[in-house]
Amino acid sequence: MKTLLLLSLSSVFLFTGTIRAETKVDATVGIQFKKLSIESSPTWSGESATMIIQPNLKSRFSSRHSLRMSPSFRIDSLTKEETEKYQLTWNDTYFDLKSAKASLRFGFQNIVWEGTDFSNPLDLIMQKNLADPLEGSPLSSPGFGYLYETGPLQFDFYFIPEMIPSRLPGAKNPWWPRSKRLFLETEKYSLVVPKSLEYEISPAVEINHARSNNWGGRLQFKSETLDMSIALFSGLSNAPYIDLDLLQTTLVSINPNVLLVTSPVKLRPLYFRSQSVGALFVIPFKGNLFKVGGNSIQPQQDHPSVPGSSTSQVLAWEKNFDLRRGPLTSIIQYHQSQTPQNGQLANFQSIFTRAATAGIRMPLSEDTNVVIGFIYDLIGYSSLSKAELTTRVTEGYEVGFGATNIHGSTETLLGIYDSYDSFMLRLTGYF
Repeated sequence: MKTLLLLSLSSVFLFTGTIRAETKVDATVGIQFKKLSIESSPTWSGESATMIIQPNLKSRFSSRHSLRMSPSFRIDSLTKEETEKYQLTWNDTYFDLKSAKASLRFGFQNIVWEGTDFSNPLDLIMQKNLADPLEGSPLSSPGFGYLYETGPLQFDFYFIPEMIPSRLPGAKNPWWPRSKRLFLETEKYSLVVPKSLEYEISPAVEINHARSNNWGGRLQFKSETLDMSIALFSGLSNAPYIDLDLLQTTLVSINPNVLLVTSPVKLRPLYFRSQSVGALFVIPFKGNLFKVGGNSIQPQQDHPSVPGSSTSQVLAWEKNFDLRRGPLTSIIQYHQSQTPQNGQLANFQSIFTRAATAGIRMPLSEDTNVVIGFIYDLIGYSSLSKAELTTRVTEGYEVGFGATNIHGSTETLLGIYDSYDSFMLRLTGYF
């Protein structure tokens, strides 16, 4: 199958070179400076200066054949993590063969099924770039997709011979806990950390060829009274799972059990296969959108470290208000999830164990918009809030300003990061 995919991609480029095509080329260049409120050290940096260059090419050879390429090149000049200085992501780079009702795509694809904001029950397939876990972006993988639409029904199916795994933070990334404690998905004991804690990332363990032969599909029904989506996926779990590899500790207290970890902390990613099903129902009513969704994820128990099954549910309300300056969108959501408490290092999805979220998108003028989001943890009573203002300074340039605030007690995941407040400045050019 890998050979077939490579031959298909090669034929695309040979084909495009032999015929005349209508081609459109543009590019987006963004420069962003971000600073965390934590102090930098010889091991990590609390600042990043990132340039993202994304050329976009669309070639149309006929009414049925087209080629799209949109790779992005990411350069961070301030990070101390070598694996994060230069990164390439292919995004949507594929050849598209269309008929009246269907489309067949070969190449790299970002498979993003629309759902709810903050956490999406249909986000089952795509791996992510988690160098900054609060701004995770999808990573495309090579394969083929089949999309079919007839009347109110839409169907899409994807096969990925070899899934590209998520990019976790490197050992010198500041987002591994550097103070207070390691937050584990267990209440049996807690781990406190010494000053100047260092990490080592061990090679990942892949169980039962979890990255191979991944597939998934979605069936969608759309009408004036109901939108319904049902999605299935079988393949590499897209929820990061990190084992504490050969952890060394010193007992600090008993009842509660508190252990002091010894530096360096060795982390080992675990790749395992799971079967997932998700559903979302969207009901429009008098200018309102009511959304109800959930998913169930069942990992294949091929190894004692593989976690048990998990489920999640989402309730959401969304409404647009027409203002003189433009439409204001308001969102209120409730999230809950049930996950196994097996002692793994928690990731930011754990704040949705039971949480309320809210957000608005609002125009301040014809050229200026603001987006505000808020997450409140209903178990640990911690919170994360984020605001971003973007304004168009000329026809081809846009400036963005953003800030993030994290607050909580040390007994919560967000409390470990309450010194990670940040501000961001970004300039984006469209060419």
